[in-house]
Amino acid sequence: MARRMIWDMQRIADHLVDEDETSRETQLRNWTNTIVQQAAEIRHERYLQVYRERRVRVVSAYFSKLLCWQVRSEDEARFPVGEDYEFVRLPSFRRWVRVEEQLVCHLVDLLIDQHVADCRQMGSPQTREDVICSLRREERFRFSASEETFNQLYDRSVRETAARVAAEEAYEYAWKASCNAITLVSDVAAAIDEPLLVPPSPSVPTQWGRFTARPLDPEDLICSAPFDVLLTSEDRERLRRTLSDALRSREAEAAKLEEQEASQLLLSLEAIVCGWISFYLREDL
Repeated sequence: MARRMIWDMQRIADHLVDEDETSRETQLRNWTNTIVQQAAEIRHERYLQVYRERRVRVVSAYFSKLLCWQVRSEDEARFPVGEDYEFVRLPSFRRWVRVEEQLVCHLVDLLIDQHVADCRQMGSPQTREDVICSLRREERFRFSASEETFNQLYDRSVRETAARVAAEEAYEYAWKASCNAITLVSDVAAAIDEPLLVPPSPSVPTQWGRFTARPLDPEDLICSAPFDVLLTSEDRERLRRTLSDALRSREAEAAKLEEQEASQLLLSLEAIVCGWISFYLREDL
């Protein structure tokens, strides 16, 4: 995990612990809007820079046999063009594959529209469906766009795709950071339990039973975080202090939930007993 996300998680955790409910929602909303804008700008500029610099490589890799003008070919096509590393398991590799797929699909869509418009000007009306069929079935099919028109469409595709993908990834980043921070502060993994309507087995204590059976250590919450990351001692200490503040009010909350669980269990047992009584009454009749 990047150090940026750890820093953002710490900011969210501070809001969750220190603010009241109304102020907390406002602070989180403001933080989300700010971080989405910042992350989107960074990603957008990066995608614009890479695919404008590598236009020739993109054309050579995907459109070398689909254009009516001579395309300068590269020695070897590399996919994705935007990523220099070939480690499939890297998150960055998968991200560039996704960006490039949307970029090429959007550019093909623009080329189809341009081809239809050019055919109509030449007196040979064709629909998008006709062009798509020719693209799929005819090996000699070529788009009618000139090199100048293609470059304009390519730049438009890069701008629109970069803006859309950057915004989607920025919201995804904000969502991940918020969920990780909420999980750390609220200890969601320990709070999730089987449905209370189902009586727990005496030999298998519930999560809340284990949760209330011993005092909580903030270090446990850090270790059970739902992501694989090596925290520095300074980062761990900051999270530990934040979690310690959050756990001060957990004893009363745990007692209340334990009481609710016991009450729900009694209601479930009562329903079972009533079901047995009704069954035997029907048998007697």
